[in-house]
Formats: sequence, structure tokens, C-alpha cells
Amino acid sequence: MSDPLALLPYALAAADAVVMHGTRAVAVRAAVAAGFTLLQRAPVLVRTLGVQPVTACLPLGVPWITALAISDGRGLAWVPSVLDPSTLRASAGARPVLFTDAAGGAMAPADALIVLLDDAPRSATIRDGTHEHRIDLGSHVGIDLTGDPAAEGREERCLSVEGRWYSHRELLRAVRGAVRGAPLPEAPPIDTLVGWLATLMPAA
Repeated sequence: MSDPLALLPYALAAADAVVMHGTRAVAVRAAVAAGFTLLQRAPVLVRTLGVQPVTACLPLGVPWITALAISDGRGLAWVPSVLDPSTLRASAGARPVLFTDAAGGAMAPADALIVLLDDAPRSATIRDGTHEHRIDLGSHVGIDLTGDPAAEGREERCLSVEGRWYSHRELLRAVRGAVRGAPLPEAPPIDTLVGWLATLMPAA
């Protein structure tokens, strides 16, 4: 059986770090659990997503971690800055599904299914056309964090940055290397991402 800590979201949750979200200190494991909880409580989201990658237009932080957890098994197509509608459609397909905040939601195509994560891990708001539905994420599902914290990542897609897919293995190796003081990747914004993730992982 594959080690759950071979997946980046689980490895981050098991590290048990804390991230500031506004004035609140949020446990990374709570942000990860909120993503899995949203998938359980929003069947319309699961049906619309299917197996396509999750598209996230979010800065690094608590909502980004929640989006990463939602992407489990699909991959996260990450665009750090607010998208224009044509770029979003190219990234997410005919029926875009966008995980973002209020600023990103204002730029999304009118037919997109928008998931606003400004208040993660407490709640998420799904906007479908003119309809909005707030989903309480306060009682998170349990996640199994039993495993080897040094497990090699899985060789399956985890994150796309500027069209380049990185596997769980590539990212975990880069992050653990950064924790040990290895140089960061040279290309932005993956260098910023790896450096930030390294602050959430324990020292080797």
C-alpha cells in the first residue's frame, strides 16, 4: 500500500506547521482537511470537476493549501496572479472551475464555477452563475497522517506552473532539499513556491 505521506498535501499536513491567514494562525493540517471536507459536501463540484486538474488563482497561503488538497488525484494547475478570461479557459477547459479569492472571482468568465476560499478553512462559497452557496467546513473529516515522513513522493502529477507539470516526487525532493540548504530552483515562480513550502516542513 502506498504511503500517504508520499503525497504533498499529506506530507505538509503531517509536518504540523502553522500559517498566518490575515490575523489568524491556521494549522496546515486544518487547511488540508478543509479541502477534503469540501469535496464531501459539494457534490456539484465533484461532478463538474470530474478528473480534470483543479485550476487555482491564489497567492501562497491557507486557501492555496486547501486548493492543493482538493486537487488530490487530479493535479493543481496554479496561476499565481489574477487571470484574464481567455487564459482561464485555456487552462481549465470548456466549463472552467476556478478556486480563487474575491479578487480572482471578479475576473472569471461568467460561465465558470467559482469556489471562493477567502475564509478557508472555516468555509467556502460556491458561485454558479447568479447563485451562491456557502459551505461550512468547520467540522473537518479525519485524515490519515500515519506514514514515513521521509517517504519518496509519488510519481504522479501534483502541480502545474506555467504549463509545466511537477510530480509529488519532484516537489518533495525540492522542498526537502531546500530545508537542508540546497539551492532553490532557478525559474520563477517555482523557486518562490519551493522556498515557501520549505518553511512548512521540519528540519531534516
